[in-house]
Amino acid sequence: MKKLLLVFSILILASCSRNENLKVITLHDLSKKADCITIPLDSIVSSTEVIELDNSEKAPIIGVISDLYESYQSYYIVSDEKNVYEYEKTGKFVRQIGTQGRGPGEFLFVKKIFVNEKDSSVNLFDFPSQKLLKYDREGNFLSSFKPDFKDTLLYLKSFFPYRDSLLFYTSNNSSGMDLFLYNYSLDNPVLLSKIDREMQPGELIIGNVFIFGDRQNPYIYNYFNDTLFRLRNKKLNPEFLIQTNKMTLNFEELSMENMQALEGNKLYMRNIVQGGDFIFFFYQVNNAQEKVRNSFLSLYNIESGSYNQNVKIKDKKDSLLTLGSRDLVFQGSSTKDILVIKGQTESDKNPLIIKFRMK
Repeated sequence: MKKLLLVFSILILASCSRNENLKVITLHDLSKKADCITIPLDSIVSSTEVIELDNSEKAPIIGVISDLYESYQSYYIVSDEKNVYEYEKTGKFVRQIGTQGRGPGEFLFVKKIFVNEKDSSVNLFDFPSQKLLKYDREGNFLSSFKPDFKDTLLYLKSFFPYRDSLLFYTSNNSSGMDLFLYNYSLDNPVLLSKIDREMQPGELIIGNVFIFGDRQNPYIYNYFNDTLFRLRNKKLNPEFLIQTNKMTLNFEELSMENMQALEGNKLYMRNIVQGGDFIFFFYQVNNAQEKVRNSFLSLYNIESGSYNQNVKIKDKKDSLLTLGSRDLVFQGSSTKDILVIKGQTESDKNPLIIKFRMK
């Protein structure tokens, strides 16, 4: 028993030592009442490009964009969940890919887009059917795949393109996460990580997983875990600690009744993207009692360790070239690029894509 206790103590000390060596990012708390800081666009961005999506009579009117994928070949695949379209680099409409429906090759609710650069196939994840649908560049349906899990209750949320594979994950209120590696040459996904807690009846799903950055070496963050991981050699390696000043929800608070009675500030992560040496955190801090909901954008520099909370990035001359806490942002084909959607509230024309290349 003494030997077991000694080994256990050594493991705890080693774990603490590793955590102490990690850099810490502390996300903004409403109680600090920090003013929003304006950062000049040209201090972090080397170039910008505005892509006007086709508004000609032959082009469709897009709904609210839910996913945007930039191919390495510099064309765009855009989805509003019900439709999927391809556009040239200039924004000219090319074609529609697939249709909404329940028949072969059709989808109900597109959750993710991926272009396989080896064969230029367009892959869509249909959330209701849990199928990965594959189309050629002409928009013709090729095949579908549904991951085979021993756990029949497992329900995938989405995926992230990783090297020559796909990382599938679920949403679950757990400090661990469901993470699976699927390669087209394999019959079944490979388990990389598993949840450590089952959800209870009546719980609201809050535990989103965010995978972002380099498709060769992405970052992975789970809402109920204070660690930002990096995937290396099929293992999750701790990189940063994310502190939220006790704003993360507790498991016993996850019912509708308890959430309505919450006191204090609670944080809800909306999005995380990487642009060059910067990590952009988009999130909300809510206070149910005071009926306050504020959006924040925090900016962390991976190389220098500098951190700015509650920022807005703005160009001195062009009011369109801004990046704020409420913007919808996607990863570009390179980690140096981020894609920002502007003009989604105008129903008579398609929104703009603004491509920011970071320094």
